[in-house]
Amino acid sequence: MMQKEEAKEYIVNNGVIAVLRKIPSAYLLKLSETLVNSGVKCLEVTMDTMEASSAIEMLNKHFNGEALIGAGTVRTAEMAVEAKRAGASFLFSPFLSSEVLEAGRSLGIITAPGAMTPTEIHEASVLGADLVKVFPAEVLGSGFIKGVGAVLGNQLLIPTGGITEKNARDYIRAGAAAVGVGGSLMNVERMESGQYHLISNIAKQIAEQVQEAKST
Repeated sequence: MMQKEEAKEYIVNNGVIAVLRKIPSAYLLKLSETLVNSGVKCLEVTMDTMEASSAIEMLNKHFNGEALIGAGTVRTAEMAVEAKRAGASFLFSPFLSSEVLEAGRSLGIITAPGAMTPTEIHEASVLGADLVKVFPAEVLGSGFIKGVGAVLGNQLLIPTGGITEKNARDYIRAGAAAVGVGGSLMNVERMESGQYHLISNIAKQIAEQVQEAKST
């Protein structure tokens, strides 16, 4: 497993975190392989997914260092401990929780609390967050990332919610360290019909746009 700073650098360099929320177990591995092979190598299994810990453990063993596996929707210290035991390399939360941040710090694992206002983003930084998940991004837009980044210094922001192949580039250009992508990749109907090539096409577009934006 990567050390904390190495994992943090990996997230920023890759620039895309796929949010695997409540994906049926029958499709989880095939979906994850599709994403990783398409250039999306940070996978977040949300803790409200059935048997989330087992899924994190399975994906870690399967990819064996070829992808970074973490936990999302971490709401309590107990969830943080459970995720860490399963092998999670990062903890993403939907809100700002000092309890989860303290647990992550004691466990030596990356924390990324959710925040929606400049005050929450600042408070997350004060409490020692490694990254900040700006959520829900579709409500705020890329202009918010640009504006907040200009006044809050070097805090690494990861907008999540409503990120697609049509706007991922805009968020990175606005100053986001990475983007969290869920709905635009997690199409269960396509999984059911075996149309993973369509999911792959979108994943490749997002990954390529992010890398292009980071290089300019």
